[in-house]
Amino acid sequence: MAQTTIQGSFLGDATVTGAKIGADFISAQTALTSGLATTDEIIVSDAGVIKRMDISVLEIAASQITASGTLPALNGAALTALNASNLGSGTIPDARFPATLPAISGANLTNLPAAGATLSGSTDNTVVTVTGSNAMVGEANLTYDGAELNVGSTGAKLVLDQSTGAAYLLELRSTGDVAHGISGYNTATYGQFMKKHATSGMLQIWGFSDADANQAIGLSLVGVSGIAANTAKTTAAIGVVEILGGIKNGSAIANPGPNGNILVVRDAASGSAKMIVDQEGEVTVKEGNSMTSVTKGIAKAWVSFDYSGSTPSKMGSSYNVASLGDTDTGHVTVNYTNTLDNAHAATVGMTQSGTLGANMTGTSQSTSSVQVKSSNGSNTAVDYDGSVVIFGENA
Repeated sequence: MAQTTIQGSFLGDATVTGAKIGADFISAQTALTSGLATTDEIIVSDAGVIKRMDISVLEIAASQITASGTLPALNGAALTALNASNLGSGTIPDARFPATLPAISGANLTNLPAAGATLSGSTDNTVVTVTGSNAMVGEANLTYDGAELNVGSTGAKLVLDQSTGAAYLLELRSTGDVAHGISGYNTATYGQFMKKHATSGMLQIWGFSDADANQAIGLSLVGVSGIAANTAKTTAAIGVVEILGGIKNGSAIANPGPNGNILVVRDAASGSAKMIVDQEGEVTVKEGNSMTSVTKGIAKAWVSFDYSGSTPSKMGSSYNVASLGDTDTGHVTVNYTNTLDNAHAATVGMTQSGTLGANMTGTSQSTSSVQVKSSNGSNTAVDYDGSVVIFGENA
Protein backbone atom coordinates (compact mmCIF):
# COMPACT_ATOMS: atom_id res chain seq x y z
CA MET A 1 0.00 0.00 0.00
CA ALA A 2 1.33 3.39 -0.98
CA GLN A 3 2.44 5.75 1.71
CA THR A 4 1.10 9.34 1.71
CA THR A 5 2.79 12.03 3.65
CA ILE A 6 0.52 14.78 4.93
CA GLN A 7 2.10 17.80 6.44
CA GLY A 8 0.39 20.53 8.26
CA SER A 9 -0.35 21.87 11.64
CA PHE A 10 -3.40 19.68 11.88
CA LEU A 11 -1.62 16.28 11.63
CA GLY A 12 1.88 17.34 12.34
CA ASP A 13 4.49 15.50 10.26
CA ALA A 14 3.05 12.00 10.70
CA THR A 15 3.08 9.49 7.87
CA VAL A 16 -0.11 7.53 7.36
CA THR A 17 -1.35 5.11 4.81
CA GLY A 18 -3.91 6.04 2.18
CA ALA A 19 -6.45 3.87 3.93
CA LYS A 20 -6.14 5.98 6.99
CA ILE A 21 -7.07 9.06 4.99
CA GLY A 22 -10.47 7.58 4.53
CA ALA A 23 -13.44 7.33 6.75
CA ASP A 24 -11.47 6.59 9.88
CA PHE A 25 -9.63 9.87 9.60
CA ILE A 26 -12.62 12.00 8.76
CA SER A 27 -14.89 10.41 11.31
CA ALA A 28 -12.35 11.06 13.99
CA GLN A 29 -12.70 14.79 13.53
CA THR A 30 -14.95 16.82 15.82
CA ALA A 31 -18.28 17.75 14.17
CA LEU A 32 -18.68 21.30 12.99
CA THR A 33 -21.55 22.70 14.95
CA SER A 34 -21.29 26.35 15.99
CA GLY A 35 -18.90 28.90 17.33
CA LEU A 36 -16.83 29.24 14.15
CA ALA A 37 -15.27 32.60 13.48
CA THR A 38 -14.18 33.98 10.12
CA THR A 39 -10.56 33.28 11.14
CA ASP A 40 -11.22 29.56 11.79
CA GLU A 41 -10.32 26.91 9.28
CA ILE A 42 -11.99 23.68 8.22
CA ILE A 43 -10.67 20.55 6.44
CA VAL A 44 -12.33 19.77 3.09
CA SER A 45 -11.74 17.23 0.37
CA ASP A 46 -11.23 18.68 -3.08
CA ALA A 47 -11.24 15.81 -5.65
CA GLY A 48 -9.46 13.52 -3.14
CA VAL A 49 -7.06 16.21 -1.98
CA ILE A 50 -7.39 17.30 1.62
CA LYS A 51 -7.28 21.12 1.95
CA ARG A 52 -7.65 23.66 4.64
CA MET A 53 -10.20 26.47 4.04
CA ASP A 54 -10.99 29.66 5.94
CA ILE A 55 -14.57 29.71 7.12
CA SER A 56 -14.90 33.29 5.71
CA VAL A 57 -14.91 31.96 2.12
CA LEU A 58 -17.35 29.14 2.75
CA GLU A 59 -20.24 29.19 0.24
CA ILE A 60 -23.40 27.12 0.60
CA ALA A 61 -24.99 26.09 -2.63
CA ALA A 62 -28.69 26.88 -3.02
CA SER A 63 -29.33 23.23 -3.87
CA GLN A 64 -28.18 22.25 -0.40
CA ILE A 65 -31.01 24.26 1.24
CA THR A 66 -34.21 22.25 1.35
CA ALA A 67 -37.73 23.62 1.51
CA SER A 68 -38.11 22.31 5.01
CA GLY A 69 -34.78 23.60 6.18
CA THR A 70 -34.37 26.62 8.42
CA LEU A 71 -31.50 29.05 8.01
CA PRO A 72 -29.88 30.34 11.16
CA ALA A 73 -30.02 34.03 12.01
CA LEU A 74 -27.65 35.82 9.67
CA ASN A 75 -26.32 39.37 9.43
CA GLY A 76 -27.06 40.85 5.99
CA ALA A 77 -25.30 44.19 6.58
CA ALA A 78 -22.78 43.46 3.85
CA LEU A 79 -25.32 42.25 1.30
CA THR A 80 -25.56 44.50 -1.78
CA ALA A 81 -27.28 44.59 -5.17
CA LEU A 82 -30.39 42.79 -3.93
CA ASN A 83 -33.25 42.46 -6.44
CA ALA A 84 -36.49 43.94 -5.08
CA SER A 85 -38.52 42.06 -7.69
CA ASN A 86 -37.99 38.90 -5.61
CA LEU A 87 -39.92 40.32 -2.64
CA GLY A 88 -43.01 38.20 -2.20
CA SER A 89 -44.46 39.31 1.12
CA GLY A 90 -43.85 41.38 4.24
CA THR A 91 -43.85 45.12 4.92
CA ILE A 92 -41.10 47.50 3.89
CA PRO A 93 -40.19 49.79 6.83
CA ASP A 94 -40.93 53.50 6.43
CA ALA A 95 -37.24 54.29 6.78
CA ARG A 96 -36.53 52.49 3.51
CA PHE A 97 -38.57 55.03 1.50
CA PRO A 98 -36.76 58.15 0.24
CA ALA A 99 -37.80 61.56 1.54
CA THR A 100 -39.04 62.46 -1.97
CA LEU A 101 -40.81 59.72 -3.88
CA PRO A 102 -40.03 59.44 -7.59
CA ALA A 103 -42.65 60.18 -10.26
CA ILE A 104 -44.73 57.06 -10.74
CA SER A 105 -47.80 55.99 -12.68
CA GLY A 106 -50.92 55.07 -10.74
CA ALA A 107 -52.46 53.22 -13.69
CA ASN A 108 -52.25 49.87 -11.91
CA LEU A 109 -53.40 51.01 -8.46
CA THR A 110 -56.31 48.94 -7.17
CA ASN A 111 -58.65 48.89 -4.17
CA LEU A 112 -59.08 52.67 -4.16
CA PRO A 113 -62.23 53.94 -2.31
CA ALA A 114 -65.19 53.97 -4.71
CA ALA A 115 -66.33 57.38 -3.42
CA GLY A 116 -62.89 58.96 -3.89
CA ALA A 117 -60.71 60.64 -1.31
CA THR A 118 -62.23 61.88 1.94
CA LEU A 119 -61.55 65.50 3.00
CA SER A 120 -61.95 66.51 6.60
CA GLY A 121 -64.96 68.74 7.19
CA SER A 122 -66.40 68.43 3.69
CA THR A 123 -70.06 67.82 2.88
CA ASP A 124 -72.01 66.79 -0.21
CA ASN A 125 -71.10 68.81 -3.32
CA THR A 126 -68.33 70.71 -1.52
CA VAL A 127 -65.96 72.51 -3.89
CA VAL A 128 -62.30 71.69 -3.24
CA THR A 129 -59.67 74.46 -3.31
CA VAL A 130 -55.90 74.43 -2.84
CA THR A 131 -54.10 76.31 -0.07
CA GLY A 132 -50.79 78.11 -0.35
CA SER A 133 -49.05 74.98 0.88
CA ASN A 134 -50.64 72.97 -1.96
CA ALA A 135 -53.00 71.16 0.39
CA MET A 136 -56.56 70.41 -0.74
CA VAL A 137 -59.36 71.86 1.39
CA GLY A 138 -63.10 71.28 1.16
CA GLU A 139 -64.84 74.67 1.26
CA ALA A 140 -67.90 74.19 3.48
CA ASN A 141 -69.46 77.46 2.22
CA LEU A 142 -68.88 76.79 -1.48
CA THR A 143 -70.94 74.01 -3.08
CA TYR A 144 -71.91 72.98 -6.60
CA ASP A 145 -74.45 70.23 -7.32
CA GLY A 146 -74.12 70.26 -11.09
CA ALA A 147 -76.89 72.83 -11.50
CA GLU A 148 -76.38 75.48 -8.84
CA LEU A 149 -73.23 77.14 -7.48
CA ASN A 150 -73.86 78.30 -3.92
CA VAL A 151 -71.68 80.70 -1.93
CA GLY A 152 -73.18 80.67 1.54
CA SER A 153 -71.90 82.41 4.66
CA THR A 154 -72.49 85.64 6.54
CA GLY A 155 -69.66 87.26 4.59
CA ALA A 156 -70.35 85.53 1.27
CA LYS A 157 -69.32 87.28 -1.91
CA LEU A 158 -68.55 86.25 -5.46
CA VAL A 159 -65.57 88.06 -6.96
CA LEU A 160 -64.92 87.90 -10.71
CA ASP A 161 -61.52 89.42 -11.47
CA GLN A 162 -60.47 89.52 -15.13
CA SER A 163 -57.17 91.28 -14.35
CA THR A 164 -56.42 93.40 -17.43
CA GLY A 165 -59.03 91.74 -19.64
CA ALA A 166 -61.34 93.98 -21.62
CA ALA A 167 -64.02 91.52 -22.81
CA TYR A 168 -67.29 90.77 -21.05
CA LEU A 169 -66.85 89.40 -17.54
CA LEU A 170 -70.19 87.65 -17.13
CA GLU A 171 -72.31 86.34 -20.01
CA LEU A 172 -75.80 84.85 -19.83
CA ARG A 173 -76.85 82.48 -22.63
CA SER A 174 -79.83 80.34 -23.57
CA THR A 175 -78.63 78.14 -26.43
CA GLY A 176 -81.92 76.24 -26.63
CA ASP A 177 -84.17 79.12 -27.65
CA VAL A 178 -82.40 82.49 -28.05
CA ALA A 179 -80.90 83.36 -31.45
CA HIS A 180 -80.73 87.15 -31.95
CA GLY A 181 -78.14 86.99 -34.75
CA ILE A 182 -76.48 90.33 -33.88
CA SER A 183 -72.96 90.48 -35.30
CA GLY A 184 -70.13 90.55 -32.78
CA TYR A 185 -72.03 88.73 -30.03
CA ASN A 186 -72.84 85.10 -29.40
CA THR A 187 -76.30 84.64 -30.90
CA ALA A 188 -77.57 82.80 -27.79
CA THR A 189 -76.46 85.57 -25.41
CA TYR A 190 -79.33 87.46 -23.79
CA GLY A 191 -77.31 89.43 -21.24
CA GLN A 192 -73.74 90.36 -20.38
CA PHE A 193 -71.76 92.46 -17.91
CA MET A 194 -68.54 94.09 -19.01
CA LYS A 195 -66.15 97.02 -18.58
CA LYS A 196 -67.16 100.04 -20.66
CA HIS A 197 -63.59 101.32 -20.72
CA ALA A 198 -60.67 98.90 -21.02
CA THR A 199 -58.44 100.55 -18.38
CA SER A 200 -60.78 102.84 -16.39
CA GLY A 201 -63.57 100.38 -15.63
CA MET A 202 -67.21 101.55 -15.70
CA LEU A 203 -69.87 98.84 -15.63
CA GLN A 204 -71.90 98.29 -18.78
CA ILE A 205 -74.94 95.98 -18.85
CA TRP A 206 -76.27 94.63 -22.13
CA GLY A 207 -79.55 92.88 -22.82
CA PHE A 208 -80.54 91.11 -26.06
CA SER A 209 -83.77 89.66 -27.42
CA ASP A 210 -84.44 87.92 -30.71
CA ALA A 211 -87.21 88.10 -33.34
CA ASP A 212 -89.40 85.78 -31.25
CA ALA A 213 -89.78 88.39 -28.49
CA ASN A 214 -93.43 89.13 -27.69
CA GLN A 215 -92.49 92.68 -26.67
CA ALA A 216 -89.87 95.12 -27.97
CA ILE A 217 -87.68 94.91 -24.87
CA GLY A 218 -83.93 94.35 -24.72
CA LEU A 219 -83.28 95.11 -21.05
CA SER A 220 -85.89 95.13 -18.30
CA LEU A 221 -85.07 96.50 -14.84
CA VAL A 222 -87.55 95.35 -12.22
CA GLY A 223 -87.74 96.13 -8.52
CA VAL A 224 -90.27 94.53 -6.16
CA SER A 225 -90.73 95.93 -2.66
CA GLY A 226 -91.89 93.76 0.20
CA ILE A 227 -93.70 96.68 1.80
CA ALA A 228 -95.85 99.57 0.59
CA ALA A 229 -94.08 102.05 -1.67
CA ASN A 230 -92.86 105.33 -0.25
CA THR A 231 -95.11 108.24 -1.23
CA ALA A 232 -93.02 111.21 -0.09
CA LYS A 233 -92.27 113.87 -2.69
CA THR A 234 -89.24 115.36 -0.96
CA THR A 235 -85.48 115.16 -1.41
CA ALA A 236 -85.47 112.30 1.10
CA ALA A 237 -87.98 110.20 -0.89
CA ILE A 238 -87.09 106.62 -1.89
CA GLY A 239 -88.45 104.45 -4.68
CA VAL A 240 -89.02 100.80 -5.49
CA VAL A 241 -86.39 101.23 -8.23
CA GLU A 242 -83.60 103.72 -7.65
CA ILE A 243 -80.73 105.02 -9.78
CA LEU A 244 -77.91 106.75 -7.95
CA GLY A 245 -75.01 108.68 -9.46
CA GLY A 246 -72.03 110.29 -7.77
CA ILE A 247 -68.37 111.21 -8.22
CA LYS A 248 -65.20 110.34 -6.33
CA ASN A 249 -64.03 112.99 -3.89
CA GLY A 250 -60.77 111.85 -2.30
CA SER A 251 -61.70 108.43 -0.98
CA ALA A 252 -65.39 109.27 -0.52
CA ILE A 253 -68.44 109.45 -2.79
CA ALA A 254 -69.85 112.92 -3.40
CA ASN A 255 -72.65 114.53 -5.41
CA PRO A 256 -71.90 115.34 -9.07
CA GLY A 257 -71.90 119.05 -8.26
CA PRO A 258 -73.76 122.03 -9.81
CA ASN A 259 -75.27 121.13 -13.18
CA GLY A 260 -73.53 117.76 -13.06
CA ASN A 261 -75.36 115.13 -15.10
CA ILE A 262 -76.61 112.19 -13.00
CA LEU A 263 -78.55 110.30 -15.66
CA VAL A 264 -78.28 110.41 -19.45
CA VAL A 265 -80.46 108.40 -21.83
CA ARG A 266 -78.98 107.90 -25.31
CA ASP A 267 -79.59 105.64 -28.27
CA ALA A 268 -77.31 102.60 -28.67
CA ALA A 269 -76.49 103.07 -32.35
CA SER A 270 -75.35 106.71 -32.57
CA GLY A 271 -74.76 107.41 -28.89
CA SER A 272 -76.77 110.62 -29.16
CA ALA A 273 -78.20 111.92 -25.86
CA LYS A 274 -82.00 112.09 -25.70
CA MET A 275 -82.66 112.97 -22.05
CA ILE A 276 -80.52 114.35 -19.21
CA VAL A 277 -81.23 114.64 -15.49
CA ASP A 278 -78.76 116.81 -13.58
CA GLN A 279 -77.84 117.51 -9.97
CA GLU A 280 -80.51 120.19 -9.61
CA GLY A 281 -83.17 117.78 -10.85
CA GLU A 282 -83.51 119.69 -14.10
CA VAL A 283 -84.62 117.50 -16.99
CA THR A 284 -83.38 118.31 -20.46
CA VAL A 285 -84.71 116.52 -23.53
CA LYS A 286 -83.88 116.58 -27.22
CA GLU A 287 -86.44 118.65 -29.11
CA GLY A 288 -85.69 118.86 -32.80
CA ASN A 289 -82.00 119.71 -33.04
CA SER A 290 -81.86 121.32 -29.61
CA MET A 291 -81.74 120.17 -26.02
CA THR A 292 -84.64 121.83 -24.22
CA SER A 293 -85.16 122.21 -20.50
CA VAL A 294 -88.37 120.48 -19.55
CA THR A 295 -88.23 121.86 -16.04
CA LYS A 296 -88.17 125.48 -17.13
CA GLY A 297 -90.95 124.89 -19.63
CA ILE A 298 -93.35 123.47 -17.06
CA ALA A 299 -95.78 125.67 -15.10
CA LYS A 300 -94.69 125.97 -11.49
CA ALA A 301 -98.23 126.56 -10.24
CA TRP A 302 -101.76 126.69 -11.66
CA VAL A 303 -105.30 126.81 -10.33
CA SER A 304 -108.91 127.43 -11.34
CA PHE A 305 -111.26 129.04 -8.79
CA ASP A 306 -114.84 130.18 -8.45
CA TYR A 307 -116.92 132.43 -6.23
CA SER A 308 -119.73 130.09 -5.43
CA GLY A 309 -119.48 131.49 -1.91
CA SER A 310 -118.30 134.80 -0.61
CA THR A 311 -114.63 133.82 -1.04
CA PRO A 312 -112.76 132.11 -3.90
CA SER A 313 -112.21 128.36 -3.69
CA LYS A 314 -110.32 125.83 -5.82
CA MET A 315 -112.31 124.35 -8.59
CA GLY A 316 -111.15 120.89 -9.56
CA SER A 317 -107.47 119.97 -9.37
CA SER A 318 -104.55 122.35 -9.03
CA TYR A 319 -100.75 122.27 -8.81
CA ASN A 320 -98.42 123.80 -6.22
CA VAL A 321 -101.19 125.90 -4.75
CA ALA A 322 -101.59 125.67 -0.99
CA SER A 323 -104.53 128.06 -0.58
CA LEU A 324 -106.45 131.01 -1.99
CA GLY A 325 -106.89 134.36 -0.26
CA ASP A 326 -109.53 137.11 -0.76
CA THR A 327 -108.14 140.54 0.10
CA ASP A 328 -110.81 142.68 -1.58
CA THR A 329 -113.53 142.55 -4.23
CA GLY A 330 -112.08 140.85 -7.29
CA HIS A 331 -108.71 140.43 -5.62
CA VAL A 332 -107.49 136.80 -5.26
CA THR A 333 -104.18 135.76 -3.67
CA VAL A 334 -102.66 132.43 -4.87
CA ASN A 335 -100.35 131.02 -2.16
CA TYR A 336 -97.71 128.51 -3.36
CA THR A 337 -97.05 125.21 -1.65
CA ASN A 338 -93.38 125.34 -2.73
CA THR A 339 -91.84 128.74 -3.09
CA LEU A 340 -90.19 130.01 -6.28
CA ASP A 341 -86.57 131.06 -6.61
CA ASN A 342 -87.45 134.67 -7.41
CA ALA A 343 -90.36 137.10 -7.15
CA HIS A 344 -90.65 137.76 -10.87
CA ALA A 345 -92.43 134.69 -12.20
CA ALA A 346 -94.48 134.95 -15.37
CA THR A 347 -98.19 134.97 -14.54
CA VAL A 348 -101.02 134.36 -17.00
CA GLY A 349 -104.69 134.72 -15.96
CA MET A 350 -108.16 134.97 -17.40
CA THR A 351 -111.67 135.44 -16.07
CA GLN A 352 -114.41 132.95 -16.77
CA SER A 353 -117.34 135.31 -16.49
CA GLY A 354 -118.42 135.30 -20.13
CA THR A 355 -118.70 139.09 -19.94
CA LEU A 356 -117.23 140.97 -22.88
CA GLY A 357 -114.34 143.16 -21.76
CA ALA A 358 -113.75 141.29 -18.48
CA ASN A 359 -110.06 140.92 -17.71
CA MET A 360 -107.56 139.81 -15.09
CA THR A 361 -104.39 141.63 -14.14
CA GLY A 362 -101.64 141.00 -11.66
CA THR A 363 -101.29 143.39 -8.75
CA SER A 364 -98.35 142.00 -6.75
CA GLN A 365 -96.16 138.91 -6.46
CA SER A 366 -93.46 137.37 -4.26
CA THR A 367 -91.60 134.08 -4.06
CA SER A 368 -94.48 132.62 -2.05
CA SER A 369 -97.61 134.07 -3.76
CA VAL A 370 -99.14 136.11 -6.54
CA GLN A 371 -102.21 138.42 -6.37
CA VAL A 372 -104.54 138.99 -9.30
CA LYS A 373 -107.51 141.35 -9.87
CA SER A 374 -110.61 140.60 -11.96
CA SER A 375 -112.56 143.54 -13.44
CA ASN A 376 -115.30 144.31 -15.97
CA GLY A 377 -115.09 146.39 -19.13
CA SER A 378 -115.24 149.54 -17.05
CA ASN A 379 -112.24 148.42 -15.01
CA THR A 380 -114.39 147.95 -11.95
CA ALA A 381 -113.26 145.09 -9.68
CA VAL A 382 -115.67 142.17 -9.76
CA ASP A 383 -115.56 138.72 -8.10
CA TYR A 384 -115.30 136.72 -11.29
CA ASP A 385 -114.40 133.03 -11.53
CA GLY A 386 -110.97 132.64 -13.09
CA SER A 387 -107.74 130.69 -13.77
CA VAL A 388 -104.11 131.50 -13.03
CA VAL A 389 -100.92 129.86 -14.42
CA ILE A 390 -97.43 130.73 -13.12
CA PHE A 391 -94.11 129.99 -14.91
CA GLY A 392 -90.74 130.26 -13.22
CA GLU A 393 -88.31 128.13 -11.25
CA ASN A 394 -88.83 126.44 -7.93
CA ALA A 395 -86.53 127.46 -5.13
